[in-house]
Parts: sequence; C-alpha cells; structure tokens
Amino acid sequence: MKKKLAYTKQKPEHFVKQLPTGVITIGGKKPTPDQIRSLQAEIEAIRGTQVWQLLHENVIQDGKERIYETATNLLQLNYGRAILHTLGLQDAIMDKIMQLSTHVVSPIRKSYVDMV
Repeated sequence: MKKKLAYTKQKPEHFVKQLPTGVITIGGKKPTPDQIRSLQAEIEAIRGTQVWQLLHENVIQDGKERIYETATNLLQLNYGRAILHTLGLQDAIMDKIMQLSTHVVSPIRKSYVDMV
C-alpha cells in the first residue's frame, strides 16, 4: 500500500514569498541588507557558471521535448509543463532577489537610508 505524502501549511525555512505590498520575505522574515547582498552575489556566481548554463538549458530542452515531441497523453504533456514551470519559478525567485534594494526604512524618520 502506498503512503500518502503529508501536506502541512507550515512553510519551509527558506520559502520565498512576495507579499501584496511588494515586500519579499524569506522564511516569513524580511531579509537584512547583508542577506540580500549575499544572495545577490551567490545568484551572480551561480548564473555565471558553465555548469548552470548546461543544467538550465538541458532541463529546458527536456521539458520542450516532452511537450512537443514525446508526449502521447495529457499526463506526459503536463509533466513537461511542470518541468518548465519549475524552472520558471527558480528564475523568478532569483530575478526578484536581484531586484531587491539594500535600502531600509529608518525607524526614526521613516525615510530610506542607504545601508551600503
């Protein structure tokens, strides 16, 4: 008998979410300017590697082949779409992090203060 996977509403520690106000949270907390700079540096490093390009392009190609060439039923078509959707989510998260500013609101004056 197969075990059912349990679903909980508790988000993982590193779950990235954009609130309706536009604020990005990681694990339910707004990242500090140091965390933002660190994540941005890591994203630049990852995207600049040849292995990232190879992995990314091969997974895209696999998803497209499954959708347009090998899918013989709806399940296989949706599998290919899920592959591309997952890559899209990864890219969107990295893009959102790259767009984050390291400015914070000053609690005293409620204005933006550059933390650099």
